[in-house]
This record gives sequence, structure tokens and C-alpha cells, in this order.
Amino acid sequence: MFIPVNVEYNRNNLKYIANFLKKKEISYFIFFGTLLGITRDNDIIKNDDDVDIYINIKDREKLISVITQTDFLIDYSLIQNQFKYFLQLSKIYNKNINTYVELYFYEETKNHIIDRWNFRGIGNKKSADIIIPKNILFPTKEIDFNGSLISVPKDEEGVCKFLYGKNWKKPMIKRKDYRTVIFFGRPFQLTGFFGSLMYQIEYKFRNFLKNWFY
Repeated sequence: MFIPVNVEYNRNNLKYIANFLKKKEISYFIFFGTLLGITRDNDIIKNDDDVDIYINIKDREKLISVITQTDFLIDYSLIQNQFKYFLQLSKIYNKNINTYVELYFYEETKNHIIDRWNFRGIGNKKSADIIIPKNILFPTKEIDFNGSLISVPKDEEGVCKFLYGKNWKKPMIKRKDYRTVIFFGRPFQLTGFFGSLMYQIEYKFRNFLKNWFY
């Protein structure tokens, strides 16, 4: 369920986790809506529901071993936190406002990284993987964000175009204005009736592949 979060809380969470990861020498870069907002608007998207971070799966155990040193909590009773490709950190503001940092752990090949959780939150179906070329991601670089350095992909605009299509600069509300489908490792943002229809087709397509490959 999409629950908007005050932009200031998301800003604070991003700066906090970025500084912590750098201190612990854990490589990362921002991704998805967090990258989109900072690339397009120079800020967190207003009323976004979380902060999105990519980390190499090789660093997963190291991160888990040190995350208790932060203000964030991990609820292992959540289904999504039982998959090795994803981890949701939570932090409470003003005693009753839940905020989240979502960590996506990617695998890598020679020329690509593979995100097995991504938009769809599946984690165990290869037909839903996003396969991203390394040449638009690495080497990452640091940019200033509200007085803190944060790590971003090499080609921020190229990544945004890969994730959100040629109209990535046009603000849209996820799950309301568009739906995301994944075909052959690449996400596509579909709108209106066509988006709803293609979402159903993509769902059936993945189930078909599951019957063949799992």
C-alpha cells in the first residue's frame, strides 16, 4: 500500500543512510524514485513513500551486521524481508509516523547487474528480473544533496530513461498514473486502460514462464 511520507523525513533518511554506508565502506547508489526525483527535480519527490538504495549482494551480510548501529529497525516478520534480494528499514518520527529506506541487493555479470526484486517485489521469478547495463551505472559518482554527499549512477539521466522511458521528466504518480511491466529484463511504464490491460498480460506471461522454468 502506498502511504506518502513527508519529504523532509525522506531527505533526512537519505542523508543519514548515505553517510552511514560511506562510513562503513559499503558501496551503494540511489535508484528508482529517489534517483528520479533528485535527477529531475533536484530533490526527493513530494509525498514519495520511501528512499530507494542499491547495494551489491556481496555486502548484504556486512550491512546486516552493522545496521543495528543506526536508528533504523528491520522487521523480519515482513514477507519482503525474508528474501535475500531486499530489505526494508524503518524509522519512526514523532512517535507514530513510519518512514522507510528500501535496500535492493543486486547480482552482477560481466556487463550487467540483475535486480531480482525491483518494481514488482517478486524476488524469485527470473521473468521479473531487471537487467541493467553496467555502462550507465559505473563508475558511480558523488553529488551534493542538501549538504551531504550521496552516490548516484554514472549516467543519471540514462538510468532514469531506462527505468521510466523517454517521458521520464514528466511527473506521474506510481500505481495511479502508470503501471510497470517487465519484458526481457527491461521495465516499461504503461498508462491508462492500455497500462491496465498490459499489466494483466504481463502477469499471465510471467505465470506461463514460471510453468516452464520453475
